[in-house]
Amino acid sequence: GKNLDSRAVDGIDPKTGKPRVDHETGKSMAESVERAIGWARLHRVRQFQFFGIPSRQVWRELRRLASQMARNPEGPQRLKDDAMDAVLAAADAGCFATYIEKQGGVLVPRKDYLIRTAYDLADELNDYGEQSVQIYGIWS
Repeated sequence: GKNLDSRAVDGIDPKTGKPRVDHETGKSMAESVERAIGWARLHRVRQFQFFGIPSRQVWRELRRLASQMARNPEGPQRLKDDAMDAVLAAADAGCFATYIEKQGGVLVPRKDYLIRTAYDLADELNDYGEQSVQIYGIWS
């Protein structure tokens, strides 16, 4: 079932001719999948997301920066810091493995990555009246 959605597990098993059943709970697979999705959303657990690797948000920001630099040929085409430029080049090339390597590797504390996400206070309060943060860019 993989807990992604219940489309692939809903209905009749073609081998047995019976409804698909979760062997752990005895309930239908579709119901088990829906419960797993509900539990994950309630507890804000992101399913099927890797951990221990550099930020995907930094990756996105670097790709956006590379695109902006390419659109402005009159501006700088490299970053002043060679190490940061290597991370930018890896992201721009679309090579996530090289991006991870240039950021410092896997299972490195976030504070030790070469480039991190920069946050700023949001201009408006959130739905609960709390001050929240928004992504400002990247920093090193």
